[in-house]
Amino acid sequence: MARINKLEDDDMKRYRKSITDYEDVQICMADIKELGIEEGIRKGMREGMKKGILKTAKNGLKEGISLDILSRITGLTPEQITQI
Repeated sequence: MARINKLEDDDMKRYRKSITDYEDVQICMADIKELGIEEGIRKGMREGMKKGILKTAKNGLKEGISLDILSRITGLTPEQITQI
């Protein structure tokens, strides 16, 4: 608390805003759980991440990046990458 109380005005404003933002996220997450849509959001995020990984691998192939490097970057096997 002592370090927080020593913050300059601009830093204190940013600190307070970060606390407010964090609380807003917590409220939204509680609302999501209450509405029962949390699993749907998680599923959507997983699907979006998979699409992003596949797009990264596809773009890497177009740019001539080796299968070995793409495999390490994306976590996909070289076989999965060649099937894209």
